Amino acid sequence: SKAVGQMFSSLFFPIIPFLLQLVVVGWFLVVALYLSSWGEQEYRVSFKNNRDCSDFEACSRTLNDSIPQAYQSNDTCTPQEFEPCKTVCPEAMCQFVKYTKNKDYSWMQFVNVFGLYWGVFFFSAFAEIVLAGVFSQWYWTFNKKTDLPDCSLGTAMWNATVFHLGTIAFGSLLIAIVRMIRTVLEYIERKTKRFNNDLTRCLIWCCKCCLWCLEKFMRFVNRNAYIMCAVKNTNFCKSAKEAFSLLMRNLVRVVVLDSVVDFLLFLGKLVIVLLTGVASYMTFSGQIPEIKDDIPTLNYFFTPIVFIVIGSYFIASSFFGVYAMAVDTLFLCFLEDLERNDGSMEKPYYMSKSLKKILGKMEKTVNESRYRSP
Repeated sequence: SKAVGQMFSSLFFPIIPFLLQLVVVGWFLVVALYLSSWGEQEYRVSFKNNRDCSDFEACSRTLNDSIPQAYQSNDTCTPQEFEPCKTVCPEAMCQFVKYTKNKDYSWMQFVNVFGLYWGVFFFSAFAEIVLAGVFSQWYWTFNKKTDLPDCSLGTAMWNATVFHLGTIAFGSLLIAIVRMIRTVLEYIERKTKRFNNDLTRCLIWCCKCCLWCLEKFMRFVNRNAYIMCAVKNTNFCKSAKEAFSLLMRNLVRVVVLDSVVDFLLFLGKLVIVLLTGVASYMTFSGQIPEIKDDIPTLNYFFTPIVFIVIGSYFIASSFFGVYAMAVDTLFLCFLEDLERNDGSMEKPYYMSKSLKKILGKMEKTVNESRYRSP
């Protein structure tokens, strides 16, 4: 809370990557619409009054270097090749029938979906590494009251844009590949439903479960890799290795912190959504006399309440996402601080006084347990 309070601009930063993600989604929809209308014209042969034009040499075609064959009704044709036949036999026509999908439609749509995933995950990773840069600057500032930089958010955005775009692209690419495999697997599942094969269904569900776990794990690794990258300015692989090793050496702390933080953040979202829903209900149902006359009468006042509750949830999730990133960044910096420094005059801790008190209590508890053990 102190870090977010002193870096107050970070609370409004998620608006920028959200707008960029909207641009990606809009581009995906435009490309998808163009691809859906991208087809080839199909023409078919027809004869007026059942006219037989097979006697004319111009009304024949050669398929696959075989013997020339006369055009028959409903054969496919092209206007350019059929023009000589139409000249000698006016009753023969090559008419447009419909548009058919291009042979490249499937893989082009596949590439478009993959681009959507990569773009959305790219800007999500960009937001994470920028916030990690902001809060790591706060942590590694020794005097947090006087020595904090004036524009830490701008500096973090500059560093992420100039120095870490490769890290962001590679990390988001890994997540996009896993998500694309999951999408293909769901497509296969829909195609195989009609066969009603229990073994196939079981295998697909096992694969989906494994891929879901893999994506969650990769998100965890990526998030901490971005934090370490913001702290040490190392590449993705080295950052991921160091972050994962550091967390594994403090596994108990990681489990406890994640459980407590996830519960508190969920509780915070729930409280905000409930308060917003109750306030909206009291407002639109006319239970507040002071503003009752200013509220228009609605036949179904639950409709705006539902939209307000949904909107409040997304807004709360966005702001609490900043808090979650602050907690993860400060925790990883805290562990790194413990390994770099020992609290002496030569190597003082960079952690705040409250964290020092927590560390003192932890060390006291550990020492007491060691003293009591035989």
